[in-house]
Amino acid sequence: MKRKLAQKVLLGITAASLLMSGCGNKQTGSDPAPTPVSEVEENETETSVHEEEKPNSVVEEEPTVINVNVVTPSESRVEQYADMSLELLKRESSASENVMISPASIMFALDMCAEGASGDTYEQMANIIAPGVERDDLKQDAAYFVSLFEDDTMHIANSVWANESIVGKDGLNANYMSTLKNYYSAEAFSEEFTGETVNKVNEWIDDNTNHMIPQVIDDTAISSSMILVNCLAFDGSWEKAYEEGRVNENGTFNGINGEEEATMMSSTEGIYLENSSATGFIKPYEGDKFSFMAILPKDEEVNIADFVGNFTGADYMELYNSAQYTDVQTIMPKISFEYENDLNKTLIDLGMTDAFDSELAQFDDMVADPDAHQFYVGRVIHKTKIDINEDGTQAAAATVVLMKENAVAPAPVLYVNLDRPYAFAIIDNETGAPVFMGTVNTTK
Repeated sequence: MKRKLAQKVLLGITAASLLMSGCGNKQTGSDPAPTPVSEVEENETETSVHEEEKPNSVVEEEPTVINVNVVTPSESRVEQYADMSLELLKRESSASENVMISPASIMFALDMCAEGASGDTYEQMANIIAPGVERDDLKQDAAYFVSLFEDDTMHIANSVWANESIVGKDGLNANYMSTLKNYYSAEAFSEEFTGETVNKVNEWIDDNTNHMIPQVIDDTAISSSMILVNCLAFDGSWEKAYEEGRVNENGTFNGINGEEEATMMSSTEGIYLENSSATGFIKPYEGDKFSFMAILPKDEEVNIADFVGNFTGADYMELYNSAQYTDVQTIMPKISFEYENDLNKTLIDLGMTDAFDSELAQFDDMVADPDAHQFYVGRVIHKTKIDINEDGTQAAAATVVLMKENAVAPAPVLYVNLDRPYAFAIIDNETGAPVFMGTVNTTK
């Protein structure tokens, strides 16, 4: 059970949110996707990146090669991640609706944003993402999860979109772009933002979420200076699919509003979980890389939002590590829902205040000329969808960070209006010595 500990955290936290809710509107972008200005080559344990100079490129002009060693996070780091996940879930959870977040997707988007932050802005963001973790270690975490998530079951994609009409063709910091490329495998796009750009971003998201999330942003994003995007898509088949005779289409789920008819799926699983506050089970997906983790409060009267509100990362790890390899009879509903929300308030409540403040935000490391461009976070949008059925689970998440620009105050316009008597001189430019001097009292 200890093996691949970090690999199962994402879906475990997902499972914790299945009894809470939300909805979202959908719209499909139809314009063709733009051509990336950078590409990444990687393998499972080490990433070698060759950066090439291209027209409109926002990376270094000189090609570079950076080797990134993939390091598995420690168990304490995983517990920190679980804490962060639960803190996010607590603030999103509802007493009456379904909710699902992807802590991993949110983490990737915030990490990419934090890479360009400094001062208090960075410290506040890092305190949410990973309190006490060194900046370089955050990069290693990102590299680990990129290598973990990219396989036949899980797909990850990151991208950055620069608005040339605001930052120009080479207005982003080359070192920042190199970091996103090397550690996050981020694609980079640069163009003047229009309604077509919105369609391209949405189409990119649609393509990278297995067409589960066709639309996240709208035309209000056109005024953004930069757009950071993370997508995750999971498509896992159960290691043991539910047998036809163990799927009851006339089952009952005791929901928040009482009994409701539901398709209930039953099975015998081999891993039972229990601690002082919850029981649960683990149901593996094919490939032995990811599993579904169910968490059921022992208190049958507790509201699930209240339960999550008191559940910590330590509680989560304790439950996970309580695994007993024994038969357990399980029943769970067949479900399908989606969720969408702006995370601004949640992140501000968690202490990430300066990033959203146009006067206090410090994102100097994002731009080539901090004096000319001062960025702040306008919106953080998070959208998810999940389907759990007899054959497996399909889930997707997209997190979008819209960076805005705080207009740099222009130099004051100075006026000297010679519309009244004045003095003048014709001077030697090298010394300033007057060659001619005079006064004017009248133009007649």
